Amino acid sequence: MTEKETKKHRISGICPQCGCSHLSTMTEEEIKEKFPDLENATMECSECLASMELGFEEIDE
Repeated sequence: MTEKETKKHRISGICPQCGCSHLSTMTEEEIKEKFPDLENATMECSECLASMELGFEEIDE
């Protein structure tokens, strides 16, 4: 698969406890490896350790 064929996705989340945010970009393969259950994907906040829900969005690069 060439770089042009690899779609990138933006992953974002906002902590409900302290309000800090998370934003990163991954390929579809990386997302499936790290978050096997996309419907219920969560991440631990690095500031207060609360659980935050993540949103996924396809982006053009």
